[in-house]
Amino acid sequence: FHRRESARFDDPLEAARWTLGHKLKPMAATTAILAGGLLLFVGSRFPPVAHFGLLAAAALLTSLVSSVLLLPALVLGGRAGQGGRAARGDGLRERAPTPG
Repeated sequence: FHRRESARFDDPLEAARWTLGHKLKPMAATTAILAGGLLLFVGSRFPPVAHFGLLAAAALLTSLVSSVLLLPALVLGGRAGQGGRAARGDGLRERAPTPG
């Protein structure tokens, strides 16, 4: 989704923001539903099942947090903001015209 939508934006950071803005709500809802369902196992009298429910819910929540914080950085790969700087000319050295 990000790759397809990033063609619409000049700045990769803006594309990542747009993608995350449109995908965060469904990701959070899915995680909340699954974690809530797994947390029902915490009430089990059999300790391994209770521990499984707690651990699985914690893993889902951790995966959501890492998807929101880490995935955009990995997708951008250090390219954040380069499109904006290149468009303004910041940080670029201009070459002297060659005599010709």
